[in-house]
Amino acid sequence: MAKLVLSANGNLVNQYFLDQPLLRIGRGADNEIIIDDPEVREHHASIRCVGDDHILSAEGDADDLSINGRPTGRRILQHLDTLQFGRHHLRYMNTRVAKNNDLDLTMIVRTLGKNGDPAATIAELPNARGNKVRFPAGHVRVLRRHPAMAAGRTVVLDRVITTFGTPGLELIVLTRRPQGFSLSHVEGATRPRINRRPISEQATPLSDGDVIEGAGWLLEFRLGAPAEGEPA
Repeated sequence: MAKLVLSANGNLVNQYFLDQPLLRIGRGADNEIIIDDPEVREHHASIRCVGDDHILSAEGDADDLSINGRPTGRRILQHLDTLQFGRHHLRYMNTRVAKNNDLDLTMIVRTLGKNGDPAATIAELPNARGNKVRFPAGHVRVLRRHPAMAAGRTVVLDRVITTFGTPGLELIVLTRRPQGFSLSHVEGATRPRINRRPISEQATPLSDGDVIEGAGWLLEFRLGAPAEGEPA
């Protein structure tokens, strides 16, 4: 299980296991991870669980959140990432993900824009070993008209993470890994369904032809690239 180790001036303060869908970080007493530091805001950041991954998001000014010495607004945490909160540091440890990945990826996720674009932007940076991992091709077809996209349109799943829905209200995530695609429930009271069956709390693998319903979307998942001429 992944965990965060909190230290201050080199001294261990506490450790937190990431066993909840959402953990909030800040100085306020209502946070799951409370950091008593004058440089930390009442609600400074949050960490959301998506399958085996954990997405860190700044609450407010992204310049106040630093990972490995660099400011960031949103990022999928990688094993041994260090988050700085004033004089405090949080070390992220997830040996399961580190073991399963042959390539260390740095993934910076852009929050959905107001135009309803369902895809998050991902940047992938290989590590110094220069290893390459082959990711499968896949896409989804919109089966029902949606305010963000007409029925019949296609979204190519060429990023590590593609999101559908509205952050803070209802959100589902399609994750692309070397071993295949999976669907996860991130936000919202109703769990998404695959072929009319609600998914569990864990990331659920997708098979060619699966019909996904969630966050107001009705999608058909297909392996491979879209057919030539299919509307994008």
